[in-house]
Amino acid sequence: MVPVVLINSLPVTQISAFYALFMTQAAGRLVADGIASHAPNLSVAMSLFELGCQNRVPESCFHLGGAAMVLAKENDKSTNSEKSPNPTGSNDSSRLRVEAFKAWMEGCKLGHEFCCRNIAKMYSNGDGVEMDELKAKDFLLKADQLATHNNVTHTSTTNTAVNKTGT
Repeated sequence: MVPVVLINSLPVTQISAFYALFMTQAAGRLVADGIASHAPNLSVAMSLFELGCQNRVPESCFHLGGAAMVLAKENDKSTNSEKSPNPTGSNDSSRLRVEAFKAWMEGCKLGHEFCCRNIAKMYSNGDGVEMDELKAKDFLLKADQLATHNNVTHTSTTNTAVNKTGT
């Protein structure tokens, strides 16, 4: 269970830092979803998610990895659809996949179940990392342990989660 921080017991400087971290996460979501600027901009959102992830906000790590992977796949499509090969396109895709891996790895270390599942999938598919079924199983096991610890059970292979307490 995540420890609860009582805001009223923190000094003003820590309260400001606490809110700044979560506001960074919120701002990143608004930009990524296109609500803040009326058009989604993952590149801008990534810098906000990166700040949150660097400051140990697991959800920011999750979204940073997701944004990097979306951009990598978009880059793959644009590189494959061009008549002449783009020599930097695959490098950008590789760099973005490494960034996704690092972000999800950090999120997994911070206890974010879906970051662990995404790392497992990367190892299982060899997407951005060398295929390694043993590592994939290890990260899937860690994700399952986090789900159990957080009182969540997955009801199907589509990873639909339900709270065991019924609330």
